[in-house]
Amino acid sequence: MALRNYQKILIGVFSVVSVLLAWEYLSSSGMVNPLVLPSPLAIAMTFARLLAGGAMLTDIGTSTARIFIGFTAAFLIAVPLGLLSGSNQVLRNFLKPWVQLMQPIPGIAWVPFAFLLFGLSNNAAVFVIGIAAFFPIFINVMNAVQRFDRDLVNVAKTLGADGFQVIAKVLLPGIVPDIITGSRVAVGFAWRAVVAAEMIGLPHGVGSLLIEAKNTAQTDVVIASMVTLGVLMLLFDKVIFESLERNVERWKGAAAEG
Repeated sequence: MALRNYQKILIGVFSVVSVLLAWEYLSSSGMVNPLVLPSPLAIAMTFARLLAGGAMLTDIGTSTARIFIGFTAAFLIAVPLGLLSGSNQVLRNFLKPWVQLMQPIPGIAWVPFAFLLFGLSNNAAVFVIGIAAFFPIFINVMNAVQRFDRDLVNVAKTLGADGFQVIAKVLLPGIVPDIITGSRVAVGFAWRAVVAAEMIGLPHGVGSLLIEAKNTAQTDVVIASMVTLGVLMLLFDKVIFESLERNVERWKGAAAEG
């Protein structure tokens, strides 16, 4: 039997509350050393202290700005290139060996190379994020174009549409869900890349805060930083991409009714 929405919410709330209560008991009772695993309450107080002091907000702002710039650069390159590669077999085969070679390389592996190119600067962060975010968007767009219904393209051309009009008014609207899916994956890769770069050497950012806390054995700050990263990635996913998907569904429904 399918669960209703309120039942799903109740199960989720029960899951979170039960784990937090068990964690709080283990830490406060002394069964687990609170220096090794601070209680949820202690972590919440640490998080509040970091926010009040401004350090956490500054680091969140730094990491988010790096993500925004790097992701935007990747998006602006990957979408047009994916459209062209999906439409042009020569270009697709020209790029194929490079995509196969570079796509499996994790974002963290690009960090030392980026530091050699740009030093410990925001340019290094943007480079690493851009590389990490590029491939999920590019591959999703290229594959979506290849799968696209050619009859729709032929009809548009028959009606007098030129190449640019076909892309702008037929292809792009048709592959918007694939662009959103690729972007959703890309943002996750981008966050992993920027945290790795910040942990390895970039000044400021949530990853930098996390590694500094590790070096000074501040477990509460380490866990608070990890939770912050989880919440930020969740917000990006829920607030931005789920909203976009809902809007696309409504737009498609309205278009179908019209």
